[in-house]
Amino acid sequence: MARPTRELIRIAAALVHSTPGATLHVESTAGAGLLVGSGPSAEVTACQFRRVVLAKPTVGEPDPLEYIAGLSIGGSLEPIGGGLHRERAAGGERIVVTSQLGPVLIEQLLRGLETANVSVSGASAAIGVDHALGTCIVSIAHDNPCALHETAAVVAGTLASEEAMQFARSLERS
Repeated sequence: MARPTRELIRIAAALVHSTPGATLHVESTAGAGLLVGSGPSAEVTACQFRRVVLAKPTVGEPDPLEYIAGLSIGGSLEPIGGGLHRERAAGGERIVVTSQLGPVLIEQLLRGLETANVSVSGASAAIGVDHALGTCIVSIAHDNPCALHETAAVVAGTLASEEAMQFARSLERS
């Protein structure tokens, strides 16, 4: 297993911090494990982990993120592939995806799906923003549970495509 990048650590911190009941198992390079979450078995809260991720390393001191060897999301979130996570909550099942795009652009892209006649009828999305971590959490629900995964995949693909296009444009400007 490859060590997680700083970006992946940041995204995991945002997911666990924004999702009630979510946990994050952090494995250290020494093989020790740490459970991040809000339950009684958590050793570190999601807020504490987020603060560590946001902290700038002190000059001459080791960077704690360099000691992270692995991450696994759990609790109320279940990874289902392609950067999507299933959230089971009292209000029903939702699919959660993260993005580095801003919330206004995400909202515009989601509206664009509706006007392009993409089958999003019956779907709803909530956009949570963690400005400090530079991550948006998009939580998708659907009236029809059978259509939830397809709709979430379309949303995730749309966001990923826009992120790739923005990255390509940034390379052209360099």
